[in-house]
Amino acid sequence: MYLPRIAHRMLSPLLLVLGLTLAAQALAQMHRVTADGFTVQASTTDTGNISDDAARRFGIERGPGRAVLNVTVFDPEGRTVPAEIDAQAVNLAGMKRRIPVKSTAMQGWISYAGGYQHTPSEVIDFVIHARPERLGQAITLRFRDRLPLR
Repeated sequence: MYLPRIAHRMLSPLLLVLGLTLAAQALAQMHRVTADGFTVQASTTDTGNISDDAARRFGIERGPGRAVLNVTVFDPEGRTVPAEIDAQAVNLAGMKRRIPVKSTAMQGWISYAGGYQHTPSEVIDFVIHARPERLGQAITLRFRDRLPLR
């Protein structure tokens, strides 16, 4: 029974909430960190890989040089939970930009997404602070990503 929970955690944010298409590019790479039993999971992808419905739901502008950050927070039982999310992108020149995220809930699944601008092949360090309501303290997820040339 542990395997279906892992598969659900990995695929649901990509396929269910954002409605990613599988055309042209590979799925976004998943990044995660766990602290005190809570897991913060995030991925980025070009906005061309998300459905029109998902773009409308999250208020994300689609187009060249636009990408989306998706964040999900799980409790120790594997359920998504509400959290306060603060997301920043920092390029290699040290320029910081905040990524405003919007939450959405669908069929008991809570996810956060926000759009951001990037240049072709820009390397970005993401810093996400998530404060789950039930935990009371922030969990920090850091990862580096680069979107392909379009």
